[in-house]
This record gives sequence, structure tokens and C-alpha cells, in this order.
Amino acid sequence: VSQSRYRRQREVLLKVLPMLKEKQLQLIEMRFFEKRSFREIGEILELTENNAKVKTFRALIKLKELYMKHNPQK
Repeated sequence: VSQSRYRRQREVLLKVLPMLKEKQLQLIEMRFFEKRSFREIGEILELTENNAKVKTFRALIKLKELYMKHNPQK
């Protein structure tokens, strides 16, 4: 990936992350930035481990939809 394409992807990602609902952003932050397990996420948010997985997956789908909508270089 070229530097300019990487920069553009990063810009789009930073633009769309705040468009997620607060809970969706929280799930993504805990899973991918804090490297928490689904079990830990579930405990923190008072969800079952399975529900934490499902909600995180749905948040990723929403993030991808927003990214694709706002990325002119699809």
C-alpha cells in the first residue's frame, strides 16, 4: 500500500469512527486497541461473552459500511 493511499485510508477511518454509536466505538476500542477478550468485554459491559462477540461483529460491519460510503477509492 502506497503512503498516499495509506494516509487516505487513515483519514477516512478517523472521519467515520466518531459516526459510530458510543457503545459500538467502545466495543471496538476495547477489543482492538485495549486487546481485551470477549469475556473481559462482557464482564465490563455486563454482557455474556457471546453477546459481546455479536455486538463487536455488528460494530465492525457498521464501521465497514461507513468506511465504504465515505471512501471514494472503493
